[in-house]
Amino acid sequence: MDLTILTPVIALSVLIERLLETGFNVVESSYPQITQRPNYGKNKQVASTIAGIILGIISAYLLGILFFTSLKIETVTIHPVIDAIFTGAIAGALAPYSHQLVEAVLNLQKLLEALKEARENLTTGQGIGTD
Repeated sequence: MDLTILTPVIALSVLIERLLETGFNVVESSYPQITQRPNYGKNKQVASTIAGIILGIISAYLLGILFFTSLKIETVTIHPVIDAIFTGAIAGALAPYSHQLVEAVLNLQKLLEALKEARENLTTGQGIGTD
């Protein structure tokens, strides 16, 4: 399994997360009293999710990031606009978790490489962990 297919979606999620954090930092530094409002944390989370999905859809469309088209499933054809909407919505919804997502993908990539190496060692008779 090639995980590089996830790279554009993860990069888009990180971009959206940074844009949202920058926007909230500007608002919070300009209007510090806003953070004292009741339910500010919950409202910020809801606003961040909605804004993230909207930014994701717009960005995916403008940048031409089409995740489902890149999967190259021969039996399924998705219109590019629909693909951009789904891709952007996924990237936007994942934005708050982008750091954990990057870490998980890197760990999964390392695991897949280790499994591939172990399989090669077993087929060549070298065993696991021997040099």
